[in-house]
Amino acid sequence: MPARVILLLLVASCPALAGVVSRDLFEPGDGLMTYDEVNQREWLDFSVSAGLSFDELNSLISPPSPLAGFKLATKSDTYRFFESCVAGCVCVCEA
Repeated sequence: MPARVILLLLVASCPALAGVVSRDLFEPGDGLMTYDEVNQREWLDFSVSAGLSFDELNSLISPPSPLAGFKLATKSDTYRFFESCVAGCVCVCEA
C-alpha cells in the first residue's frame, strides 16, 4: 500500500506530465479520461469506476454500455502508464 501512495503522490506532484493528457469522455469539460500518448492508450479515470465490484465493472465495459471497448488493465499496462507519467518529471525527495 505505501508504494501506491508514493507513486500517486509522485504523479500528483508533477505539474506537467510527459505524454499524459486529460480528455473528455461524455461531455466537454468532464475530464473523465486520460490519454497516454507514449503507449497510445485511453484510460478511464478512477472516479468513474470507484466503488464498483468486479462484476459491475465488467458489465460497465461490455456492450451495449457506452463504455464498451475499455478493458481491465494488466499489471504491465499499469507499469507502462506510470512510466509515461513520470518520464518528464524530475522530483526532489528528502530522506
